[in-house]
Amino acid sequence: MNPDERPRPQYGEYASEAERAAAIERSGGARPTPSEAPAASDTPVRPAVSKKSASTPGQPARPALNRTANKGSDRIVTIFLLTFGLVYIIGGAGSYFTLGASMERMFAQLGVGEYTPTTLTPIIGIVIVVSEGIIWLLAAGWSYRRISSGRPAWWIPVAAGIIGFFVSVALLGVLLAQDPAFLSYVSSA
Repeated sequence: MNPDERPRPQYGEYASEAERAAAIERSGGARPTPSEAPAASDTPVRPAVSKKSASTPGQPARPALNRTANKGSDRIVTIFLLTFGLVYIIGGAGSYFTLGASMERMFAQLGVGEYTPTTLTPIIGIVIVVSEGIIWLLAAGWSYRRISSGRPAWWIPVAAGIIGFFVSVALLGVLLAQDPAFLSYVSSA
C-alpha cells in the first residue's frame, strides 16, 4: 500500500504515548501516572470516542439521553393508532362506495328532506376512500421510518387522522352544497 493512499489519522490514533500524555495535560486533564499509563508500544491505538457524549476542551460532556423506556410505549401507541385508522377506513369504505344511499338515509334520519344523487356522488365516495387510504399509507410509512430511527412517531397517525377527516368533510361539503334539499334546510334554519 502506498503511504500516500492510507487513511488520514483521526483522534490521535498515530500519536505516541508521550504525545497523548502531553495532549491530555494541555486540555486540563491530569497526566497519567506510570501505573495508569499503558505500556508503550509502536502499535497505534484508536481511542474510543462517543460522538454523542464527546466534548471540546472548554465544554463539559453532555450525557446521552436514555429514551429506551419511551420507545416501547411510543411504538405501541403508534401501532394502535394506525390499526384504529385502518379499521376506520375499511369500516367506512362500504358507506362511501354507496354514498348516494348513505346520504339518503342520513337525510331521512335528520329530517332534512330527500337527497338527490348527482353524477358526482359516487365519484366523491371513491375519492374519499382512496384519499384516506393514501393518507394512511403515508402515515404508516413515515411512522415506520421514525420508529426505526428511534424517534417518537405517535403524533403521525393523529395528524393523518385529522387531515383525513378534513379531506372527507371538504369533499362531503361539495356534495351538500349542490343539494337543493340541504340548501333549503340550511336557509330555513
